[in-house]
This record gives sequence, structure tokens and C-alpha cells, in this order.
Amino acid sequence: MERMSPDMVIHTGGVRLAATGGMEFLRRYVVRRASLADANVQPLEIDEILADDHYGIIHGTFRTSRGETSWTRVGMGAWRFEDGVAVEHWELSNGPVWDEFFLAGDPTPFTGSAEEFWTRGV
Repeated sequence: MERMSPDMVIHTGGVRLAATGGMEFLRRYVVRRASLADANVQPLEIDEILADDHYGIIHGTFRTSRGETSWTRVGMGAWRFEDGVAVEHWELSNGPVWDEFFLAGDPTPFTGSAEEFWTRGV
């Protein structure tokens, strides 16, 4: 996170679990997301990277696993940069499947907001 602005903004994947937050949210989100899967997002194949001084986009195939469940998908990440550091990031994936995968990783039923889900317990 050293190449990220202290004012970094993240837009998470999902529909039900789509959330936007700053750096403190991002720190908690990373911990919570890791607790809901065996491994963080693993890039399997990078198809395209397009970047300049202002924006970057990565397109590829990624995998996230939990026990016997493995979710492989084509997705994208988009970044906005200022003065050489990331200031904003969008996770672009199949939103309903994103929700299903991460909600299934939490044994306790959840009815709050996306922000509450991603920061719960961390």
C-alpha cells in the first residue's frame, strides 16, 4: 500500500456487496476479504494491461478459492493515478457471483450494508 495515496478510494466488486471507501476501509476490507477465502485474488492469466500517467487497466483471468470451492473468472481492475501514486481503484467482476462467493464464506447470516459486511470483525 506504499504506492497508494493516504486518500485512496476503493470501489469493491459485487452488487449487494459493492462498497466505496477510503484507506481505513481498504485496510479493513483486505483483511476481511482474506478471511472469507483461502487466498487472495490469484492472477492466472493477464490478457491486457493498458496504462498511462493517469489511468491503468488490467484485464485477465483470476481465481479465488475457499476450501473445495474455487471461483475462476474474467475480470478487470481499473486504477487512477496522481503524481505517480494510486488514488482510486475499481474492482470489475461478475457482481452477483462476487456477492454469492463472499457471502457464502461468512457462516453468520448478514443483513447490513456492504460497508458493514466488509468491516465486520476487523
